[in-house]
Amino acid sequence: MNSTAALLPHASSNQASPNLAMFASPDNCHEKALPTREELGRQIVETVRRLDTLMKSAIVLPADHEWWAGPNRLNFGDGPVQATEYGVSLFIRKRFANHAAATAGVGDPDQVAVEIRVMLPRAQYATKKGVQTYRAHDDAQYSAILWVQSGPQWAGKSTDHMDQSTSFPKGATPEAFVIAVASAVNAALYRAVPQRMPPATPRMTADQYAAEVARLETAIAAEDAGKKDPTKTLAQKVEHNRARNLLQEDLRQLKLRYFTVVENP
Repeated sequence: MNSTAALLPHASSNQASPNLAMFASPDNCHEKALPTREELGRQIVETVRRLDTLMKSAIVLPADHEWWAGPNRLNFGDGPVQATEYGVSLFIRKRFANHAAATAGVGDPDQVAVEIRVMLPRAQYATKKGVQTYRAHDDAQYSAILWVQSGPQWAGKSTDHMDQSTSFPKGATPEAFVIAVASAVNAALYRAVPQRMPPATPRMTADQYAAEVARLETAIAAEDAGKKDPTKTLAQKVEHNRARNLLQEDLRQLKLRYFTVVENP
């Protein structure tokens, strides 16, 4: 069984991730027309937003904490291509009532700060001057640098909870990448602020997981057949479609839980 298949919302295991094609390797760039810089920029924005959504689904947020991203993180310089050349970050921080409370709370010992700096794969794009390479210094994988620190957020006062071996996750696909990031961050959060984390659910066995996936996929196939049945009324087909979408979401959540769950240390 491919443990990284079909994590993206509304994607089945035999569908390629639509954003993966934007990152054309220099070795195969002749196979299709390259995007312009502007087109690549729009694809980068879409990809980052989708990765953000997956991260937020897979990573367990500590109590009284929130996700945060800089409002202009994709827009500085001349746009997304330049803005993400050296990575784009997504943060977890403690939630405070207002800016003054946040400023005062920098010394709060009961908090955690997370940064996930995502590096998109190397890509090529067409310009009037010829083919240019986005992130030429990196490889053709998704990658990240992770920081998980607890305690006062003054320099030298916080405690680092990332293992060196998992601080630099990579993935050839968005699915594999999100699994690697979420597994590392979730484990670090349970080490950093266990008092703020929900009880972790032990991972089901591989056989249990396979049986549940098979059950959901069979149910999805049945709803698909119902949608296509010419004897069904329009209302019945709409109901089959609604049920199918709910089952697809159950399958996506099952895979996120199975591949990213951690047990309490």
